Amino acid sequence: MVNRVYARNESSWEELYAKSYKSHKNLWVKEIAKGILLPPAHWQENTGEFSGGVCDEKFQFITGLQRCKPPGAGWYGTGRSYEVSPSELTYADEEVIFGGILINHFGHFMLECMGRMWYVLENRSLSQPLVFLTVGDICPWYFAFWNLLSIPRDRIRLIEKPTQFRKVIVPEEAVHSWYYYTDKYLVPYAYLRQSAAKIYSGDTPKKIFLIRGKLAQTATECINEDYFVHFFQDKGYVPVALEEMPLAQQICMVAHADKIVAIMGSLTHWALFCKPGTEFIMLTRTGTDTLLSQCLVNEAAAIDWVIVDVSMSFLHADRSYGVCLLGPTVYWQNYVADKYGEAAPPMTGQAYHDYLLAWSDYYLLPMNASFGNSQNFTSVLHAMNRELHLNDVAIRPQKHKDNFWTIYEYALALYRQNKLLSAWDEINNYEQQHNKRPLLGMLLKAYILRTQKRYVSEVKLLNELLEKHSGSRDVERLADAHSLLGEVLRMLGENRSAVEHFLQSAELETDSSKKAVELSNAIFSANACEKNTPQKMENLYKRYRQNLQVLAKTKYPQPAWHHDKIRVGYLSADWRKHPVSDLISPLLFAYNEQDFTVTVYQLNGCSDSVTAKLRTSNVVWRDMAGKTHTDIAAQIRADEIDILMDLGGHTAENALPVLAYKPAKIQIAGIGYFNSTGMEECAGFLSDAYCSPKEDSAYFTERMLRMPHSHFCYQPMMKMPEITSPPCQQNGYITFGSFNNFSKVNDEVLALWRQILEAVPNAHLLLKHGILGTAEGVDYTRQRLKKMGFPLARIELRGYSADYLVQYGDMDIALDTFPYTGGITTCEALYMGIPVVSKKGDHHGANFGYSILANIGLEELAAGTEHEYVNLAVSLSRDTQLLQILRKTLREQMRKSPLMDVKRYMQDLEQIYRQLLYA
Repeated sequence: MVNRVYARNESSWEELYAKSYKSHKNLWVKEIAKGILLPPAHWQENTGEFSGGVCDEKFQFITGLQRCKPPGAGWYGTGRSYEVSPSELTYADEEVIFGGILINHFGHFMLECMGRMWYVLENRSLSQPLVFLTVGDICPWYFAFWNLLSIPRDRIRLIEKPTQFRKVIVPEEAVHSWYYYTDKYLVPYAYLRQSAAKIYSGDTPKKIFLIRGKLAQTATECINEDYFVHFFQDKGYVPVALEEMPLAQQICMVAHADKIVAIMGSLTHWALFCKPGTEFIMLTRTGTDTLLSQCLVNEAAAIDWVIVDVSMSFLHADRSYGVCLLGPTVYWQNYVADKYGEAAPPMTGQAYHDYLLAWSDYYLLPMNASFGNSQNFTSVLHAMNRELHLNDVAIRPQKHKDNFWTIYEYALALYRQNKLLSAWDEINNYEQQHNKRPLLGMLLKAYILRTQKRYVSEVKLLNELLEKHSGSRDVERLADAHSLLGEVLRMLGENRSAVEHFLQSAELETDSSKKAVELSNAIFSANACEKNTPQKMENLYKRYRQNLQVLAKTKYPQPAWHHDKIRVGYLSADWRKHPVSDLISPLLFAYNEQDFTVTVYQLNGCSDSVTAKLRTSNVVWRDMAGKTHTDIAAQIRADEIDILMDLGGHTAENALPVLAYKPAKIQIAGIGYFNSTGMEECAGFLSDAYCSPKEDSAYFTERMLRMPHSHFCYQPMMKMPEITSPPCQQNGYITFGSFNNFSKVNDEVLALWRQILEAVPNAHLLLKHGILGTAEGVDYTRQRLKKMGFPLARIELRGYSADYLVQYGDMDIALDTFPYTGGITTCEALYMGIPVVSKKGDHHGANFGYSILANIGLEELAAGTEHEYVNLAVSLSRDTQLLQILRKTLREQMRKSPLMDVKRYMQDLEQIYRQLLYA
């Protein structure tokens, strides 16, 4: 008889897997006239249950999401309705199919949220919209699954408000994951396997170890997974990080494997895609719980499974939350002996250190204070003693301690596991014992300091590295060091020095593609330098163009195609939670579909809830993350794009070299970047009448495409907080402030801010940015301000926080930076009722603040000179009545202005597109 379970709670597992969960019931389909969909709400803390789902016109509950054995809906389930008033109800005169309730947890979505899709797949002739309710954020993987199920995006509706439909067709769920499943449950998984196989035809290893990633982790951290990865690698298994792959490849990886290993949880739910008979070894992360739903999945998938208890946690551990230690338990040792006829290898002592550190970090968080207060210290000691005696673990061998490469490789592995202190100690100990400071070791320590946000220490270390190893032949690492130093200097506001180090990095780089990145970094940093000139910028652009010539980009010939609709493409890495996302939604949701088609080229590999919302638009979406510039250009050419707009310019993760191929008929830039690309292949740059008084600019290689009002349309993606009264009413003094990126705050800006504080007695200055949330960042900034003569007692420095918008309530007047002005930061301040004092410049990027203010009717707050800038701020601070009025009226003033007029903006923009194409 096959031993299925190696675990301390073996009898509990046996009780679960001994019975069958398959049901032969016939699933019902109900038609609810005037049916109402209620988004899940009114969460019950004691049960984890929501109210919502589908109900009839009298709010009688029909169905939701049942996640435990009846009665009750269970954690994240929805098992009862709630009532809303007629005024809160949206009415839709159409017939729809209820697709279910979606959970923003990958494992539960995959396991439970497709329980009604059997009806859609078995009734392909139906065309009614599919409506879904959601728990939590909208996740990008929803759309990936629907795409593989051949369900058009425009058929999907995500209901965010209580909505009544003429009729709601409701198919019964084919699974209750704590109760039963039917044959219909497997219908979507079979379809997904077939669909994925048509798309992905690459390599698929026969033996794979599924590594835990962000989607699999929920709120649990598993320490020492590497022990098992290495063990199974020696047995021929290939480590696979599924979430780094497109969905079709993920499914094929699992479907084609003969043998799979994974930590139990979301990853073991992938068994639903396995072929029958697949050997699946499931490693538990706690030794106290059993997972009924996994037994259900194992039976439904007909796999050859084994469960092994590898939990070595001797402190509180929970399968869903907290920190777990994995290792060679006696159960694992028994499994290895039975399966392979050998002894299990020992675990490194480092794992205990990592576990104790991670556990204490987690339970010292304020949100876990109640747990700490409830613990009995004696019981903790007993648990620790029991586990240490039960599991015979060896400490990490100390051989090869004199070999730097061995130490470095080990330290690098620790760094990649985010074990920063341990990685630092390995390199530091080597340096002290051998009185040597190898370049690679110093560079790794610089990366550690960067991750720890110890930016001032990083600058010191990198300067030491470059001085000590200036003659090194390892030019690739020297280039990396210069790039790191340029990046941290830019964050500290030392932009001129940053430019020099980026240029030195580019000079040392032997890879022309990497050289292009460093030149982009230099150009980006130069924008924040005071007293910049067109000639200085042109010199940088020239170097960038020369490097593109070295890359030998072959241009496509000018196309002769003609289309019934103008094809517009947008190229960006910012289709995610990013300031630019507040400016781009009109491009996707408000374009004229009769005259235009839109294609998005997504460069960012990491998608989030903003990406998911943007992907609900009626556009063609191309995932280009990780593709070469040649491949991206080829896709754009194949799509026959008439007008391609690059939204990123020289910002991070840009793909400007794609424009060198000339894949589109016309190529322009703008919105997400504030200055020239410097490329001859870019025909125009989107600007407006305020940012660019003329069509030509000495700072730009492109022609300025001047919109009559604003060159972007502000549409905040997040819910904005309520506006509060000016703090000067309670404080008795004026608070000036800036939440701008601190890299924009040059000495010339600070000099004017100091003058303002000198002219307004008792006034305070509030500065907020990520770098000001670190001890070194605060100390560095205070020293910088002290050197410039600021009264430090009237300065408040704050680090970044998620509630930064609420903290605008602590500011009376916002001060803009220059020549690199605020964009989204200025819009957010104004939307929170804070007047912004800005300064006009001599080119597009330096006039952002002026354009924003002019478009909302506050042109007088944009100063023409430095003297006017100071006087404006001082005068405004003396009119507290005006500050109160602006606090109450600015938001509505913005909403009614061209800055937020979506319809007018898109009409103006599309008129420019027509002129470009048909002029």
